[in-house]
Amino acid sequence: MVALGFGAVSLIAVLLGAMKYYKSTGTVKLDSMAVLPFVNRSGNPEEEYLCDGITEGLIHKLSQLPDMRVLSRSTVFRYKGLSDDPVNLGKNLNVGAVLVGSLVRHGGSVHLESELVNTQNGAEIWGTQYDRKLSDVAGLQEEIVQDVSEKLKLRLSPAQKQTLVRSKPENWEAYSLYLKGRYSWSKFTNDGMKKAIDYFQQAIDIDPSYAQAYAEPADAYHELSYYVPPDDVMPKSKAASSRAL
Repeated sequence: MVALGFGAVSLIAVLLGAMKYYKSTGTVKLDSMAVLPFVNRSGNPEEEYLCDGITEGLIHKLSQLPDMRVLSRSTVFRYKGLSDDPVNLGKNLNVGAVLVGSLVRHGGSVHLESELVNTQNGAEIWGTQYDRKLSDVAGLQEEIVQDVSEKLKLRLSPAQKQTLVRSKPENWEAYSLYLKGRYSWSKFTNDGMKKAIDYFQQAIDIDPSYAQAYAEPADAYHELSYYVPPDDVMPKSKAASSRAL
């Protein structure tokens, strides 16, 4: 047998460690992820609702991927507006990867940039840019999820693929009002809840078959019960939830 010097043994150990690391992360075999709030680069604070809505939608859809732990909205939105490095944020959140992105709106279209970053080494796992019409924003979220799942080599069953598109709204105007309602709802104030309910109702008026637009006022009326007499709003919450179902 050929004797190996200390340097050769050390090199082999490093290579084996690198191969092991590559198998666990280089092929992006990850089981946890955080979607950080998308950054509004439009220069218009009125577009904040759109960035938050896309972030929420991605969290909801990515959480349905098999064997993937995705942190909740309430957890990641605490970091909104922070300029800290995504790797540091990911390590603080104890996840294997973070999905970051930014959005610019130009009239009736949006330019969105997004990347998935490995929190262990800061390497980009996946990244791309999208230019879409505003009316395609809901479908864009599904496209991002599909792109990420393919990069992570996650095999989706037909039923799981169908789940990703099940609640896709058909009407952009209704969807936009829904996102504005969610944005107002997230303020957790009396006025915010009332504005949210108004937005949801406008969405329902445009698309009476939009189930999510019924589900959200049910929740908003429930939250309002902390500010107004419950008997004034809880029957409305029950009616909205029943209609959503």
